[in-house]
Amino acid sequence: MKGEVTLPERVRFADGVWAERHASGWVVRWADPSLRPLARSVARCAPQGHNVVLGVPGAGLRAALEHTLGRHGVDLRGSEVRVGITRGHLLALVFSIPLDVPGELDQLQAAVECLSEQALGEELLDRWVLTIDVARAARRSRLSVLPASGSANAATHPLELLEQLVQIGISAITAELPESQLVSRVEGWTALDVAPAPGGLQGDRMQAFTNSPEALKAALEGLPFDSSRFTRGPEVMVWFAWTRAPLSERLAAREAAEALIREVSESQAACALCGTGFGPTRDYLDAWVLPNVEFLGALRMQLAARLATSVELGFYDSQWLGERV
Repeated sequence: MKGEVTLPERVRFADGVWAERHASGWVVRWADPSLRPLARSVARCAPQGHNVVLGVPGAGLRAALEHTLGRHGVDLRGSEVRVGITRGHLLALVFSIPLDVPGELDQLQAAVECLSEQALGEELLDRWVLTIDVARAARRSRLSVLPASGSANAATHPLELLEQLVQIGISAITAELPESQLVSRVEGWTALDVAPAPGGLQGDRMQAFTNSPEALKAALEGLPFDSSRFTRGPEVMVWFAWTRAPLSERLAAREAAEALIREVSESQAACALCGTGFGPTRDYLDAWVLPNVEFLGALRMQLAARLATSVELGFYDSQWLGERV
């Protein structure tokens, strides 16, 4: 019809953020968790009358199998899956695909990634899944019964149990988490050796002392990071950094910064010290804090005043990795 506008199947808004046309409407997607806030802003600004959602929603296994077959030409119905807990409180998925399913390894890898995304949803994968791998199986040996304890320790399970196994893995992780990390702890501190990583988040950091070793190690290693994998509370892990000369004053400055965080923690219960460290020229402090921008800004200014130098505040969570307060 004359004058009718045909919308494309895909619209790019920025590098790594785009919208795709799906049967039910538009889906805003992102290439990296750090771009999720931008993608969320794009979804919120959608014009009225358009059905726009953030991220591919989990559609269940049946729909995911059909979508994967249509898109990649791989029939995964005879496959099995293994779900394990790996470093950083993350899950590892391994799909065992029978040898009689045709396809090159790259094609099969793309197929299982597509299946996982469609079945579980993009946000769940970003938060909880570290790796998705393919293994070839000579024959299919179905396991008909999931152990009553809810264990996912069997070698492989029927693909139909994918969603259930992932939820079992998530539940196993969250069951061990504290109700809150906003508590002062003088015991349980440990030292982490940090390999300098030029160009990384804290590329010059050489040492870290922490009472949250699993969380800080995951963050400093560059794993996908989400604070909710380490606490049941709303707090998030952040870092502060500053440069203070001469060298003889650095230890005293770190101790002053630690003391301030403890003072604020006792008076407001909105933050808690969880780590300190240093590099050749910069010093670091790690803390659990409530994600309130005004509070964070005030805390950074208090630290800057106490240390008589500028202080940088950054986030470990992947979705806010590039943000500074």
